[in-house]
Amino acid sequence: MTRRRPWGAAAAVAGVGLTVALVAGACAPPPPPPEMVGSPATARPVGTAPPAHPFMADTAANSMHADAASTDAHSPVGPLGAATSVDAFDRGGLCAAQAFDSRGRLITVCGALQGFRLQALDPDTMRPIATLALPQRPSTPQALLEGDLSRIFTDTSGGAYFYLDDRDRVVLVDAEQQLRVIELQQGADRSQWVDVARHPLADHLVERDCFSFPWNLRPTGQCDVVTSVMPDWSGRYWFVSRLGVIGVVDPATGAVRTMELADEEIENSMAVDRDAVYVVSDRAVYALSADGEGAPTVEWREEYDRSGGPRPGQLALGSGTTPTLVGDDLLAIADGADPVQVVVMRRGRLHSEERTMCAVPVFGAGASAAENSLVTDGTHVAVQNTYGYADLFSLPPGRTVPGGVTRIDVDRRSGTCSVGWTSDETVPSSAMKLSRGAGLLYGYAKVADPAGRDLWYWSAIDWRTGATQYRVLAGVGPQWNNNWGVISIGPDGTAYVGTISGLVRVTDA
Repeated sequence: MTRRRPWGAAAAVAGVGLTVALVAGACAPPPPPPEMVGSPATARPVGTAPPAHPFMADTAANSMHADAASTDAHSPVGPLGAATSVDAFDRGGLCAAQAFDSRGRLITVCGALQGFRLQALDPDTMRPIATLALPQRPSTPQALLEGDLSRIFTDTSGGAYFYLDDRDRVVLVDAEQQLRVIELQQGADRSQWVDVARHPLADHLVERDCFSFPWNLRPTGQCDVVTSVMPDWSGRYWFVSRLGVIGVVDPATGAVRTMELADEEIENSMAVDRDAVYVVSDRAVYALSADGEGAPTVEWREEYDRSGGPRPGQLALGSGTTPTLVGDDLLAIADGADPVQVVVMRRGRLHSEERTMCAVPVFGAGASAAENSLVTDGTHVAVQNTYGYADLFSLPPGRTVPGGVTRIDVDRRSGTCSVGWTSDETVPSSAMKLSRGAGLLYGYAKVADPAGRDLWYWSAIDWRTGATQYRVLAGVGPQWNNNWGVISIGPDGTAYVGTISGLVRVTDA
């Protein structure tokens, strides 16, 4: 295994951490952590891919949660642990999500204090092909002025939830609440990002008392922001805002029609099938469609348990998960109970059945949270425990979270669900991903270390048994923290993890 060491300021942070660890150990350097634990896997495919969306890139890696169904599963065979290399690349900030266009180029949005940047990268060299600066979110300067960094870490707006459309164009809503369609165009001597469409959305949001310098330094109201955008099966753009606005944009005319969920918030993205757009608020799950005028209408609404209240490891009260479509008939979320439950619902029109099919508690009372979307192969659903991780400062050196990853098995015939297996892997914040081709569930784990070092490992779990197949050391130090960045698997099976400094790439020899 090879590992490329970090860069610049990030390496300096690592040096501070190492110095602390050495002092704690009476100046005796601790033994080096193992480079790899376990053994290489043999690819054993599982599950089936959801139907391809006609208005999204056909790469099974076209958005943060892999596809329109938000399965968090990829078809290619991911790293099997055979002479695996881990390389780190500085991209100037946290690259929270990755996608791949039809030419295999890696598309990502990387965030730093100065703002977000849309980047196209060569997957072989990881060098930028084109970069576009996006507006800074109001929450960032406000957080710095007030000394409350939680504003940054709980803000899911600004373009992180982007997707690639069927023409390889990036569709996102930036921090100025502009829905933008951005194309990567090749010029005579260089490539560049070019806006081909813009749709202003700010006037359609609930409240816009947002921080701005120097005009509004002390906002007293609320700042509504768009958190996500996705297309329906007819190509209309759907967006959701933090304060409960659900909107539809006609791409041809630019007409915008909205509805408002009273006293409900939406922090995550959407899932889409042929029949509906699915949204989870902090109170309920919605299936929505557009009426004859193109306005959003509710097909059904189902409340869930959120009695567990706020806790470290979830960004808001209620469910922390984007809805996951399980096969062609079910939907799954993790709720806000204590302990958290995996809730499976029936998607279609009902005759005599109840909408909620089952709710299975996972992890322990007082130590459970689920802020990341669930993972599915179409029959089973996996959930990770994010309890204890709120932001970059949650875990002191050497400490980790209670952890746990559980697979729920869904029996459609009996209408019941049960625990298939539980792993003790500690994956604090990275959204886990399944390689259907390999039959492995991947996580980015922080392993407890008595020597007080931050040990970050690429981890692979056997999807069938729940056993950890192997771990490969990614790096040592706080700069390897991924702070809610997701894992993605490219068309060639190479895996990527967003970290606070850029990207980690994981490949087999």
